[in-house]
Amino acid sequence: MKSIIDFLGEKLSQEINKEPMHAKGLLRLAIKDIVADKKPEELNYKEIVEILKTGLSNRLKKIKIENPEKVTNEMVTFVTKNQSVITMISI
Repeated sequence: MKSIIDFLGEKLSQEINKEPMHAKGLLRLAIKDIVADKKPEELNYKEIVEILKTGLSNRLKKIKIENPEKVTNEMVTFVTKNQSVITMISI
């Protein structure tokens, strides 16, 4: 089964038109920015949304991704629609 980083990284790579490895790295950094004391598989839905809205948004702005708010909103929508899959990945 995929990890949460793999699952979200694939979607993010499509949104920002970058390689999946780069998108996964951005997600890892965003996680460290918000919840440095947890592993990605220990995150709950609310924490993931907060990471996307705050940590990822800031990271996207730093690397000058066009329209980071749109990317962030797309990612939050994706997480919301796939909440049950994310829960299964975390188990």
